[in-house]
Amino acid sequence: LHKELDRFTDATRRAATAYRIGDLLERHKPDQQDKAILAYKQALELLPGYRPALRGLSRALGTQGNYEQLVEIFKGELEAAQSREDRIQILLRIADLQEHELHDDDEALKSYEQLVVLDPKLPAALQGRRRILSRKKQWSTLAVALRAEAEITDAPWRRVKLLYDAGALLEEPLGLVDEALATYQEVLERQPDYLPALMSAGRILAARNDHAGLLALHQRELAASENAAHRTWLLVKIGRILDEHLGKPQAAIAAYRQALDQNVSTATAADLLLDLYERCDMHAEWADLKSRQKEADIK
Repeated sequence: LHKELDRFTDATRRAATAYRIGDLLERHKPDQQDKAILAYKQALELLPGYRPALRGLSRALGTQGNYEQLVEIFKGELEAAQSREDRIQILLRIADLQEHELHDDDEALKSYEQLVVLDPKLPAALQGRRRILSRKKQWSTLAVALRAEAEITDAPWRRVKLLYDAGALLEEPLGLVDEALATYQEVLERQPDYLPALMSAGRILAARNDHAGLLALHQRELAASENAAHRTWLLVKIGRILDEHLGKPQAAIAAYRQALDQNVSTATAADLLLDLYERCDMHAEWADLKSRQKEADIK
């Protein structure tokens, strides 16, 4: 094979022969792995990007644990790569080695960022970037990255999830509660019944005693809900906020009446409505509701 290599002048044939030499040495001469590596390198010098030689070299250097040299070789291949697809594949290999073999998060992050530039929707690059930013606790950068992903994703459910995750980071650990609340509300504009955002926004508003904000939140959720039991529960909450915190008994009465329209046997709404009728001296309405309760009990 060495004589064959010297005889050929065509670069492709010479590269294939150099690869065969390296492959034979690697597989059959365990004590000559360095020579196998040199043969693979020669093949790549003759024909940059030659995949069999790259695979062989990756395998041989990996067996030796020489990942630093392997990364440098891939970087050389990256410079010579002509197509976008080839650059992506080489960068993915580099990033994987940097992250999982060399444990160099800084360099791996740079590689993932290069990949995102080449393909902003590449899942492996986006996941790798998120993983490293989280490990490095770069929460602000991660929140920005999540929002950027949300803006370009084609899947509505994915956009909602990414925006919510960005909001959760803003709330904790960054402590940017106003920005977090605005992000949760943005999520709810896109999907009004998204439970994690409803719960998170409600928690912030309740901690601030922002009853007007809670009222608006529940009203938005009510408008999106088609489940009768859920609507009844929301209407009771709305009524209590109107009565107990905003001083609007007539509006509360209207909410409780709507709750009863959804489910006439709702004891909580009925009891709260009876109490309001009594406080507002609405005796005829009180008597009518008590009569309806008795009829329902008999049925």
